Amino acid sequence: MAGFRYAPQAREGGLWPCALYIRLSREDGDKDESDSIVNQRALLTSFAAERPELVVEDICVDDGFTGANFDRPAFRRMMAGVTEGRIRCVIVKDLSRFGRNYIEAGRYLEQVFPAMGVRFISVNDRIDSYADPSSASGLLLPFRNLINDEYCRDISQKVRSALDVKRRQGQFIGAFAPYGYRKSPDDRNRLVPDESAAPVVREIFSLFLSGMGVMSVAKRLSELRVPTPAAVRAGRADCLWSDSAVRRILTNPVYCGHTAQGKRRSISHRVNRSLCVPREEWMIVRNTHEALVSEDDFARAARLIGHGMRTPPHREEPHAFAGLLFCADCGRSMTRRVVPQPYGVYVYYVCSGYKRLHVCSKHTIRAELLERAVSEAIARQIERCMSAKALMDALAENARAARTPLEKRLAALEGEIRRVSEAKLSLYPDLKSGLISRDDYLALRARFEEQLKSLERAAATLRDALSRESGGADGARERLEHFIKYRRFATLSRALLADLVERIEVSEGGRISILFRYREELAALEAPPDTQ
Repeated sequence: MAGFRYAPQAREGGLWPCALYIRLSREDGDKDESDSIVNQRALLTSFAAERPELVVEDICVDDGFTGANFDRPAFRRMMAGVTEGRIRCVIVKDLSRFGRNYIEAGRYLEQVFPAMGVRFISVNDRIDSYADPSSASGLLLPFRNLINDEYCRDISQKVRSALDVKRRQGQFIGAFAPYGYRKSPDDRNRLVPDESAAPVVREIFSLFLSGMGVMSVAKRLSELRVPTPAAVRAGRADCLWSDSAVRRILTNPVYCGHTAQGKRRSISHRVNRSLCVPREEWMIVRNTHEALVSEDDFARAARLIGHGMRTPPHREEPHAFAGLLFCADCGRSMTRRVVPQPYGVYVYYVCSGYKRLHVCSKHTIRAELLERAVSEAIARQIERCMSAKALMDALAENARAARTPLEKRLAALEGEIRRVSEAKLSLYPDLKSGLISRDDYLALRARFEEQLKSLERAAATLRDALSRESGGADGARERLEHFIKYRRFATLSRALLADLVERIEVSEGGRISILFRYREELAALEAPPDTQ
């Protein structure tokens, strides 16, 4: 280094080739990091300059690295110099700058350095393993290391608690915003859509829900030269998408407006590694930012991925029943088989438990029979929904007529509340002017307050009834429209099945059972009034 004399490879002529080690991290709580680094450098260079036997070979600075472990670039470079014999002395400002890990710091100071003949100096702690061996071998050294370790543990717990509070409040605390979002310039803990990447996320969901498999979606994005999430984060131009990148987007609840954090947990403050946290233990806060996809589309995508939908070889998209067709007895998925015959291609489905594991019977069903049965069942379900909607419309017309008296009653109650409130407010001026006594004032005020409470309770009951009636009808009508929009379907498509069907089960002998979406809601709409 310029300005310093370089020492020989080994300690000769009483010279000690040394390294000045400097470290600072955010956990140390210093007000000015660069100033602290400068101060450490000035202290150590001044200390070495006053002792002619100390020849500075290197200055190793780890700025922004924790002392809880020794996985630091400048420390590794210094130890490489120690191993090569270029450095025979290590100088630090104090023991906390060397490290806060009690076990590892003790190992270096009590085993590694003495075994390698390395001199260790801690300026502020007045420790010098060569000039004063007792300073580096007494009880005080491990006790100080233990105090430093406890400080690090305490800081780690405080930081973790503070971050947990932010997670519970739905604040985003990640270093990088998820693909499709960016951090708000007004609030770095809030996500806003990224105008360039948000359309890509919507297209991924659209392609997948329309029938494409995960691999096919990744291939399409690669062909379109869309930059990958990793490339966007690193500022590169990589456009080769993987199926895992697409899968992560399709299963991340952040895209329907929910913040999901706490997916990994550090092992301890000493170990720079983390473990995956089970999904049920994630910290999810709903409706914290603008959604890129609807809750319904996200749930459909998650359900299809959970059923292991995949794209068969030589196909751009999975077959229509992929991820939806199961054996009614063992619960395993049904496998599609294609058998070329002289008269054509024979396609059938068979239980995967029989074909691969031999733990179930065949449950075989021909593809054309399955498609015909499912098409007929969907047509009947759509007819039921259309009938239910017609009934809802008729009931809604009657409800509108019934709402009018309720709305008039609510308006009358709100007018009465205003009148009583004004009367209550006029009591105090009457008291001040002497028109009423203090006893009359208190009695009248208590009576008005009781009257107001009664009126407000009645008004709140009416508002809730009107709100429930309106909201429930809108939600039921929206669910029925999921089916009615397909009333003119001619063939089964992947999008249609994914939108209407939760699960299809095939029993031995070819009997088919279909679990439609919103079946409970439809049954409730069709139930007679006295059984609802």
